[in-house]
Amino acid sequence: MRIELHFPLYLSELTDSKHCNDSLIKFVCTDSRLLQPTDLFIAIKGQTHDGSSFTEYAKSIAATVVSENQTADIRVDSINAFIARLISVYKSKMTALKKTVAITGSVGKTTTKDVLTKILSKEFKVHSTKGNQNNLLGTLFTLLSTPNDTELLILEFGMNHEGEISVLSKATHPDLAIITKIGTAHIGNLGSREMIAKAKLEIEDGMLGRPVLIPANEPLLRKARNGIPLSFDQKKTAAINFSCEFETESGYVYDFSYKDTHCKIKITQNDKRLAYAIGFSLATCKLLGANLDSIADIIPTLSNHEFRQKLIEKNGYKIYDDTYSSSYEAVLCVVDHLIDEYGEISCVLADMHELGVFSEQIHTRLGIELAKRNIKNLYLCGAYAESIAKGLQASSIHFYINQSTVTYETTLNQIKKSYNGEVLLIKGSHGTHTERLINLLIN
Repeated sequence: MRIELHFPLYLSELTDSKHCNDSLIKFVCTDSRLLQPTDLFIAIKGQTHDGSSFTEYAKSIAATVVSENQTADIRVDSINAFIARLISVYKSKMTALKKTVAITGSVGKTTTKDVLTKILSKEFKVHSTKGNQNNLLGTLFTLLSTPNDTELLILEFGMNHEGEISVLSKATHPDLAIITKIGTAHIGNLGSREMIAKAKLEIEDGMLGRPVLIPANEPLLRKARNGIPLSFDQKKTAAINFSCEFETESGYVYDFSYKDTHCKIKITQNDKRLAYAIGFSLATCKLLGANLDSIADIIPTLSNHEFRQKLIEKNGYKIYDDTYSSSYEAVLCVVDHLIDEYGEISCVLADMHELGVFSEQIHTRLGIELAKRNIKNLYLCGAYAESIAKGLQASSIHFYINQSTVTYETTLNQIKKSYNGEVLLIKGSHGTHTERLINLLIN
């Protein structure tokens, strides 16, 4: 990626080195194929290429190279530490920026980010994380592409290991944060839900005592130093409350309360993920001082279909595309929503990754829970397909197994023989590439 800076920087602002010219940086580039003279080239080590191997080429065209390599113009001990410093310095240049909101959590952070972005765009000039750019490099791209008149920055923080969110928080200094949920995603790297909660709470490390919205029903987040609990249960109240009061012909009426503020909010979709995202968004709006009356009319127009998930009707299939990621909690959440909205459904479920030694146990537990749902057919794909099937033994669900995610031809043939027009959920961790099955089905 190559990005032109709205706020050019001098090299002296980014390094303590006395051995480089203090030139003005107008472009930052991480892709040698896009590199131009005078760019600042950050030599990233990716999965397939090491940017340091292009050091000599970059120097030959008069670009300034930042790398852990000894031959770089700016040699650093840690390229990640340099990126964090670049984020921090660049953010300090954003004179129009009023507030920064950071969002993390095992489930629901992207939907919450998207809902919050749409709602607050009525009150502020908003810029937010695009797509899945929620790691350190993605946060750099988000910052560098922020328009110079942005008033509110909304950042999504993802993680795979302990310490990653701490770096992001210290680089961006959020004014308010949201932790949506503690689940089992990445439990293979972190070892337990307790460690996952600890890693998510690193979001406080750069916040200087500012507030963090947390779900009231999660005991593991009670250690938040500045946590403000948000309850979604009508029977259990907290500092902030958002719960469904009753159903109407055209939707569901929720009650939002915080201190002396009480208002009725209408949601047209009975989707827990959407309701949680709206609840966190309303609480954020209130804490930021936004006028709830001015944004209440946009909420009934919100639908999960306009965010990451989407319904594809083509070639005789009704496919609910939720292929980007997967976890135990996320699967059950989307399955419950689809059953509520469409009745009986079928599902293609590929492996959930990064569960480590817990992989077989969690896949089997997922099967036990799915057995309680109104599911017609389950098409199980991957190394842990048999584990899910083990949990289904006492159910009447028809299930089919394809132990590979390298090819989906077997699953394609299984679907062709048994599909009967119902909504077909397709979901799997990113590395399973279940989007390839969608291409086979609709093409």
